Amino acid sequence: MEKWEGQMTDGIEADDLLGILGSSDPEKYIIWSADKDLKTIPARHLINGEIVTIDDQQADYWFFLQTLMGDTTDGYNGCPTIGEKKANAILEEDCSWEAVVATFKKKGFSEELALENARLARILRDGEYNFDTGEVKLWLQ
Repeated sequence: MEKWEGQMTDGIEADDLLGILGSSDPEKYIIWSADKDLKTIPARHLINGEIVTIDDQQADYWFFLQTLMGDTTDGYNGCPTIGEKKANAILEEDCSWEAVVATFKKKGFSEELALENARLARILRDGEYNFDTGEVKLWLQ
């Protein structure tokens, strides 16, 4: 902890802390993790030995991709029958929240279900967690 200036925060997961710190000061922090979910964070990342900057647009693409596909490891299903290939095709045509919602609705599901999946997919970014109160600012779109 001392050697690498490690941080621990009660009440949030390590990936959320990485997301908050990485997006708060990209010049100071580099996210180094094999967890693909962290590509949803606009920040500098160490990927395959190379420092790569993921901007807001790229991070949102990954976030919407995760929302559509789901992640059974993390306990949410995404939009039924939408895998990585279909999700990529949807987002390459229109990378927006509206396209995500339209996909859920086309499959007979509500915007509320899309929002629930988005919130489950979300790794917190700078400004989405209050360290003083321990409150998460839920993603609204």
